[in-house]
Amino acid sequence: MLRGILSFVILLSIFCTGIAHCSIIYVPSDFPTIQKAIDAAEEGDIIYVRPGTYRSIDFLGKAISIKSTGGSALTIIDGRQAGAVVRFEACEERSTLLDGFTIANGTGHYVAQLGMRCGGGIYCSGSSPTINDVVITTNSADYGGGVFCRRASPTIAGSALRYNSAATGKEIYLSGHIDSPSTLTIRYSEIEGGQTDLHLDPGCTINWGAGMIDADSDFLQQSRGRLDIALSSPGTISGDEGTAGFREMDFEGSSLDEKADFSRKSSGDSRLQNWNVVIMGWDGCMSENVKDLLAGNQLPNLTALAGANNERIFAMENLAVTVTKPAWTVILTGYTADQNYVLWGPHYEEVPLKRFLFGRLESHYGSNNIYSAWISSKPKPLNLSQGEPFYRIWKAYEEGYIEYVNWENPLSPEEATTVMLTVLPQAITYPRFFLFVHFKEPDASGHKFGQGSPEYLDAIRRCDDGLGELLDFLDSNHLMENTLIYVVTDHSFNRASNYHNCAPMCFLATNDTEIKRRGNLRDIALTIYHRLGIDTICFAPGFKGVDLTQPEAQW
Repeated sequence: MLRGILSFVILLSIFCTGIAHCSIIYVPSDFPTIQKAIDAAEEGDIIYVRPGTYRSIDFLGKAISIKSTGGSALTIIDGRQAGAVVRFEACEERSTLLDGFTIANGTGHYVAQLGMRCGGGIYCSGSSPTINDVVITTNSADYGGGVFCRRASPTIAGSALRYNSAATGKEIYLSGHIDSPSTLTIRYSEIEGGQTDLHLDPGCTINWGAGMIDADSDFLQQSRGRLDIALSSPGTISGDEGTAGFREMDFEGSSLDEKADFSRKSSGDSRLQNWNVVIMGWDGCMSENVKDLLAGNQLPNLTALAGANNERIFAMENLAVTVTKPAWTVILTGYTADQNYVLWGPHYEEVPLKRFLFGRLESHYGSNNIYSAWISSKPKPLNLSQGEPFYRIWKAYEEGYIEYVNWENPLSPEEATTVMLTVLPQAITYPRFFLFVHFKEPDASGHKFGQGSPEYLDAIRRCDDGLGELLDFLDSNHLMENTLIYVVTDHSFNRASNYHNCAPMCFLATNDTEIKRRGNLRDIALTIYHRLGIDTICFAPGFKGVDLTQPEAQW
């Protein structure tokens, strides 16, 4: 048996070392230009670009994501009247993403075979990239002033094409032959002049999706450049999905739901909420002890969170090794231990920031539109040093993308609560916030005094007191109705023991009324993304979990 286990570990190690390592690159802090960042990037990397004006770029066939942190209104790629502004011509696929830029002042790429300048804003040949939240404007060319596609199949969403010019295909030109046509999928976007400003060669097609605006409309570029169509707009919604497309999401960084007016609070449509999120960790908390304490009315704040009948407390299973480091990695990423290669003992490595809720929420909203904080009371397993799974969170803090990090000193529940109450007044000055608040108890008391001991039970009560302070703060600031709180444990304990080597049964308590079933720790992050209206279909790697809003029996 031991030989079999060792063989599995060796095979798993070999497999995991073959997985591509993803990096986060910042422009201009890591590289002064976007193109230099592209030159250095490897498959799967994400390039974050701060507001500013930059020169033309070529993706060079790389499966990378380039995202602005300030949105299209503040982040401009200027062609300087010298060719196409953005080029995809080396077999880029859908995993190649451009998100959140204004693309302007291009004059097109010269195609010798055609004898013409093509694609003033974007030139796309033999590629199928994803283009999201861009404004393509004031470009010119012979063919396709805004976008030119040649045997290509790009997807465009949440974008605007305006004030471009060309002899043929003022905004878009699709080129190709019957045996190799171009296909463009476009949705939730505005094209000046609508379909009259498009040109399609024979055999080429445009998938005119939901939410298209093909008449003049009043729109505002939100702080991150999202296309916000005013409700009074005269534009026509057309396409195969029609108005039912309102619930459809676009890509990793955008959704139509996000474009709604979040200032309108509606209990009938949770998508209109501007949600804050708090994940509170009660490390090593035994669900059986929680049940007993609830039955004795000794956890009043957990009951206040989960409903008078504790109807929103659900059994959760830890499918990873039942120790702190891999379990919290699963909770905060939604990926399994083998996907992250965070297993046990020395078998772990750094996890890319883009896999954590921190990285993806910062990317989705823009760093100026969300306050993120990491408050950990257990510095050894939740270590942010280089080489540790959570190191990229520390790097993001150093870069200014995460606003607060506390991890170097062990904290009691009372001390961690004090830090939380220090952070919250700053957090609520942002449009939204995401907090991870981790209590080392009752795990510490379990190791010292044993599961079920008076000290262990008292530690759970102290965690409940910390939850009460959070609820009181949110209530006094009228934030309870738009803050989702998830109290979760990473593992339990072996009964009447000081250890938890085989303790997979956990629990989740929440005020999220959409959650309807028990599940696994890997389901939590996925559920949060969906509750925030973030489509995960383009996330890589894919999730193995299931959305907890799907009905099933609770605990």
